[in-house]
Amino acid sequence: MAPAEGVGEPVPEDLMPLIDPEQRKQWKLVGRVGAIGIQFVISIMIGYAGGSWLDRHLPTRPWMTLVGVLLGVAAGFKSLYDIAKSTDLDKL
Repeated sequence: MAPAEGVGEPVPEDLMPLIDPEQRKQWKLVGRVGAIGIQFVISIMIGYAGGSWLDRHLPTRPWMTLVGVLLGVAAGFKSLYDIAKSTDLDKL
């Protein structure tokens, strides 16, 4: 079966009369907050995985895992800071 035409394509602005600009702004903000949460969790998971891998291959258990988690948390906060700094709430 061929995919339906238009599936996955963005909906043009003139076809969304039911969503007023204020609601659209709120949904963009919800999407931004969700992305921040996902980035934060993934940063910590990558740090944990890297530290855990190092601990399996080096006699450092549990220090590399701890360092990896701390680096993941730091990377998550940096990404949070970058997004917050670049976000202009008036343009959402």
